[in-house]
Amino acid sequence: MLKHLDVSIDEAISEIESSEASESGEYRLPESLVDAASRRAEIEKSLRRLSQLDREHCHPGEPDARMVKSREGPGFGYNAQIVVDGASCLIVAEDVVNDESDNELLVDMVEEVKQNLGTAAEETVADGGYYSPNQLAEAEKRGMEVLVPVPSKASSQGLFHRSQFRYAESDDVYICPEGHSLSYEKTCWNSHKKYLVRVYRCGSYQTCPVRHQCCGGEGARRVLKGEHDDAVSRQRAKQRDGPNRELMRSQMAIVEPVFAHIKEHMGFRHWTARNLENVRTQWSLICTAFNLKKLYHYWLAGRLEWSR
Repeated sequence: MLKHLDVSIDEAISEIESSEASESGEYRLPESLVDAASRRAEIEKSLRRLSQLDREHCHPGEPDARMVKSREGPGFGYNAQIVVDGASCLIVAEDVVNDESDNELLVDMVEEVKQNLGTAAEETVADGGYYSPNQLAEAEKRGMEVLVPVPSKASSQGLFHRSQFRYAESDDVYICPEGHSLSYEKTCWNSHKKYLVRVYRCGSYQTCPVRHQCCGGEGARRVLKGEHDDAVSRQRAKQRDGPNRELMRSQMAIVEPVFAHIKEHMGFRHWTARNLENVRTQWSLICTAFNLKKLYHYWLAGRLEWSR
């Protein structure tokens, strides 16, 4: 590993030096990094820091930032969150996080709505970026009514896709399309999705005439059952309801125009503050300004009801 590291550093230094040689004028690097040995030491120091943080990226001047996706491509930044009321189009909750995705943020955002308004919506609709079996199960546990698109079932394995295996709860086995049982083998931790998974293994694969179609003929077929699969199944069933499907279709027309207005009409496209707490303050001010503009137009139209 050290050998590989040295080669990587040598290549990086060589690239920098040839780039500098082709440029006119003096070195553009900071004075402390002009010397190749100093650069090597600095690179090694940064790599050690990444290893300690257990991360793949770290901005030296903005350690709170993370690599996030944008229209310009991935770059260091923060992840802005809003919840918008469908009737008034007012922002009822906002936050900024340095999570690189929205997957584990659904429950926290609904809780913030409850803190701000005393209650959450009868139905909170989120886009597919918020899908997480963990979050669906936690929302159920807290009595939150949510609708989040569940990823469609893949069909690459056709008849032998996991969705075609029936779970028999009374015997704790899966039944394959050929009628064979897959028995419980073990429970393991899914580090990517962060929940426990029960593994079921076929005991008849060696004599099964369709094993090559089912598992490619390489060992026994296994089916995984996540600890929150029941919550996901209930969410799928909930989304088959006609009115709920209509609600899910309306989600983009509620939230996306707010982001578009902030970017296009208010001209806010980049953070001008540093570190997470300051960025949160800036986003809070932006969202407050948006709400005040919206309320001002409601006031002009006589749509505001004041209470004493």
